[in-house]
Amino acid sequence: MLSEKLDQLIGEVRGMRETMGGLSNRMVVVEQETKSTKEIVEAWSAAKTWLRWFKWIVGLVASLGAIFAAYKGLAK
Repeated sequence: MLSEKLDQLIGEVRGMRETMGGLSNRMVVVEQETKSTKEIVEAWSAAKTWLRWFKWIVGLVASLGAIFAAYKGLAK
């Protein structure tokens, strides 16, 4: 009776160990996917920041061009 209980307990421990190994593998996959997602979000944020800066510069250049054209038009 005791040896049967010990065999049953050993079987349960082995099953738990296999389950933990599977979960460990899944955690590695989740970590890799999280890193990839983080890199994508960082790249998107950098692109948005660059585009905002570019939009501001284009607006500034257009404003300076309009001021220059108005000055040239008034100077005639």
